[in-house]
Amino acid sequence: SYAFTPVDLYESGTYSSTAISYLWMAVDNDMSVLFGGGTASGKTSTLEAILFFTENNQQIISVEDRQELSIPHKNWIPKNNNVNDENIDISELLMSSIRQRPKYIVLDEIRGGSEAQTLFQAISTGHTSYSTMHADSVNSIINRLTNPPINVPKQLLIGIDIICIQNQSNVESGSKPSRKVKDIREVINLRDNGEFQSKRPFRWDTKNNELTNSIEDSYVVDEISRLSQMSTEDVISEIKRR
Repeated sequence: SYAFTPVDLYESGTYSSTAISYLWMAVDNDMSVLFGGGTASGKTSTLEAILFFTENNQQIISVEDRQELSIPHKNWIPKNNNVNDENIDISELLMSSIRQRPKYIVLDEIRGGSEAQTLFQAISTGHTSYSTMHADSVNSIINRLTNPPINVPKQLLIGIDIICIQNQSNVESGSKPSRKVKDIREVINLRDNGEFQSKRPFRWDTKNNELTNSIEDSYVVDEISRLSQMSTEDVISEIKRR
């Protein structure tokens, strides 16, 4: 089936070229990303597009209720919970995937506590992971993940580096409603008071109808600089070049 690409992501107006390049650099540096949004906001399409940036010589395993993702990756192993007409628990599929020691783990959507806790345990042990979640804001994602019935420990949640929130705009573009990323947030740390410290390198400016950025103050840019031994100025220049 047809795979949604980063070029599609840009040409559809969902993400700016700078935001896509920023995510490209994040994937290059093994950062985990969670995509949130409401129904038909394009979460899965964005997830699929970003997976184009993964290393093709490294193993990637996707876990889905039913197979929807199409990943053009020579070391892709798709798994779904319907095998020989028997339903297998998603968290069990995730556990078996972790045992195969892949570089990347992809969970199509976080729905329940067992798979969420398994996924965040995988992230904490060094597996770069990507997933989606039905939520319309970063605060909503954090609240859903850290409260019943999901109950992911807050300390595990800082394993996610970037949270992207998308929505489907009521303003039509041509003949189709447009999908837009409205918020990209970086999860930095957990404060002593239990609140999360974060930065917001991209936000949707409703007044000017555009995605604005402040990547000069990005924690992810600082981390990439530290990991790659590039200066922050060089990291920003590379994002703009890409």
